[in-house]
Amino acid sequence: VSAACGHHSLIFVDALPRKDFESEDIVEERVGIWTGHEPPNIVVGDTSASTLFFNASVVHSMDDGEAISAWCVQGGRFTALGSYNFAAKTCGSNASVTNLNGAVVVPGFIDAHLHLLYGGFKLARPQLDQCNSPEEVVSLLKAYVAKHPLPSGAWLQGFGWDQERFPNRQFPNRADLDAAFPTTPVWLGRIDGHAAWSNSELLRRVPPLPPVDPEGGRIIRDPHTHAPTGVFTDAAMELVAKSIPAPTDAQTK
Repeated sequence: VSAACGHHSLIFVDALPRKDFESEDIVEERVGIWTGHEPPNIVVGDTSASTLFFNASVVHSMDDGEAISAWCVQGGRFTALGSYNFAAKTCGSNASVTNLNGAVVVPGFIDAHLHLLYGGFKLARPQLDQCNSPEEVVSLLKAYVAKHPLPSGAWLQGFGWDQERFPNRQFPNRADLDAAFPTTPVWLGRIDGHAAWSNSELLRRVPPLPPVDPEGGRIIRDPHTHAPTGVFTDAAMELVAKSIPAPTDAQTK
């Protein structure tokens, strides 16, 4: 989550030593508002296309020191943070100027993380994050199985699909998978891990689904027939996940 100001997004970073924040590599990788415990007037490498943002009320983790009310963005990177005079001097007289009229800028709630074991399993399975349609997902899965034949009784698992990349931006359907995988259970996690897409063979192998959604999740159903479409969200995924064959020791290693 970030605070949008003009054409730039403001992202807070974890507290960094001043010497690290003055590194252009660090700034390029972790663009953000200063939240450390050093004085806030900080300058990094200079570039072109300057924009000065000022008259802001920035919420940060510092207990003392002068407030941060302005910053300079040059070439898409923050190059100065602190007072108006300090940021304006860095931006120069030709900079574009954006008055935020006292707007409050709060830290972004940034949580990029990896579950180590699950992340390892994902790398060993089909990666679907670049697929732009259900058809592309099926094509990638077929190519994967041709190259990596599944053991008898194994489920085909993949990760990374995102319906926002699909033409209609709608959740996919088990029918999209059934023709290509009529007898192999398919279980595909969405890119954020909060939904999964399955085929009809998988639904035949799991316990009967309840008629109502579990608390904290949804069994996506056809609006006309009320039959499950094969997509489950959040807590509803556990209705299926508990039936997935456990990985072998060799697979885990």
